[in-house]
Amino acid sequence: TVRESVEFAAHKAVEAAIAVDPGATNAAATRQTEACRAASSTLYWLTNSSTACAAGRVETVYSDCSGSTLSGCSDGYGRVTVTFKMKNGSSWMFPQIGLPGFGAIPPMPETLVATAIGRLDTP
Repeated sequence: TVRESVEFAAHKAVEAAIAVDPGATNAAATRQTEACRAASSTLYWLTNSSTACAAGRVETVYSDCSGSTLSGCSDGYGRVTVTFKMKNGSSWMFPQIGLPGFGAIPPMPETLVATAIGRLDTP
């Protein structure tokens, strides 16, 4: 399903983010880039295009948990949130039919969000 694909994309994105060498220059920015790349390539079959992290149907955000107040995010971990837009602007991912008295068929959320957390190696 689409929901499982978005969850899988979040897991692949956090794997890519934590694989970045923690001692690398600008490691946090590189983690964001790698997380975006992994999520976009995982969801390519749905979007049929490579999308930017902050535009299009796929948005990916990497957060370093150290010193943060993010829910379920402890020091030494990284968190990736992947948002997949079923409705991008006025364009739905799948066609819907409007039936009087019933509304849109099939009902779909405008976005699907998945989060994955992984332990970071520390320098």
